[in-house]
Amino acid sequence: MQGKTTQQAAGGWLAQALPGFGVIFGALWLLHLPLLRLPYFWDEAGYFIPAARDLLLTGDLVPHTTLSNAHPPLVMLWLALVWKLTGYSALVTRTAMLLVASWGLTALWLLGRRVASSGTAAAAVLLTALSPTVFSQSAMAQLDIAAFALVLWTLYAHICGKRWQAVAFAALAALAKETTVAVTLTLAGAELLGWFADRWWPEQAARWCLPQRGPSWRRLTQCGAYLLALLPLAGWYAYHFHR
Repeated sequence: MQGKTTQQAAGGWLAQALPGFGVIFGALWLLHLPLLRLPYFWDEAGYFIPAARDLLLTGDLVPHTTLSNAHPPLVMLWLALVWKLTGYSALVTRTAMLLVASWGLTALWLLGRRVASSGTAAAAVLLTALSPTVFSQSAMAQLDIAAFALVLWTLYAHICGKRWQAVAFAALAALAKETTVAVTLTLAGAELLGWFADRWWPEQAARWCLPQRGPSWRRLTQCGAYLLALLPLAGWYAYHFHR
């Protein structure tokens, strides 16, 4: 376990992730192949596609061909970048979202291996990918699948002890969908609870799955770091309000 943790700390998680990501994306893309040219519908047509196209054509983060609802712009930025590089079409859009979904399922696979076994991880990925909600959202130009992916990467980095990577993923998750701050605040609260446990109830810390992490001030630092992940979203709202 120590060797595995050391390898991950050195960046070995990326080497583990890429092969799994390739397999997951290939399988997910083939499963969605009959659906990749479907026209945009629901909130795709009403907001997210117009907002991303406005960004592509004008470079403006605030859409002007549809009423802005203040959703953070990360998914629209992603779509505008992909369209800029490869062209604008439903096929490109849905493939771009499948890339995001596959990256999230890769995090789920790594998470499953970390806390259980390779078999459990594979089963979790398969059942999640085929569940109706995830399957339908995976190719849609909406915010949910990006939030799904970035929250899973936040949790994976957190349990691996890569706090600053977890903070970065949490910040990106908030810029994908604002409701992911619930996860960020939960992780900050867990670190704060751990600080209280270390300070006043050390014998209870292990029972609460809050093992010692060195000096107690480190937990407060990590709690504050998770709160810092909220700043990009706050900056977006300030910019949107100003505009």
